Amino acid sequence: MHLRADKNLSLETADALAKMFKVLYDNAAKGRTTGTATADEASVQTLSRGHAKALRAKCDVPPFGRLDPFELARRMEMRVLMLDESCGVPSELCERLLVTDSRAWSAGTLNLPNGSKLVVMNRYSSPEQTTYEMT
Repeated sequence: MHLRADKNLSLETADALAKMFKVLYDNAAKGRTTGTATADEASVQTLSRGHAKALRAKCDVPPFGRLDPFELARRMEMRVLMLDESCGVPSELCERLLVTDSRAWSAGTLNLPNGSKLVVMNRYSSPEQTTYEMT
């Protein structure tokens, strides 16, 4: 798992994040998750920073064109989830992560049991932060 969060994350928020990822992982293990296509290892490696040229080529974007992170995720067969209660995470965890301490984290990537990746986004992150997290 990879997480983007405040380095001074409170214990309560860290616990809520851990529980959220456990719920999402357990749901995926029970087949309650959609978007289960597996990203190939080369694509996963390409997603890391410093590979802008390869990422743009994968999405047919010119060298200085804007890269759409959601299009990139789709082409790499990675599922992106904007966190809310409809994704099966208990309301008290959503309350902590999206209301009480929404600025403490922005995104996390979870390796699912079938080998696919799930990127969980804080829906209250700025568009600029979302683009940064996805690329």
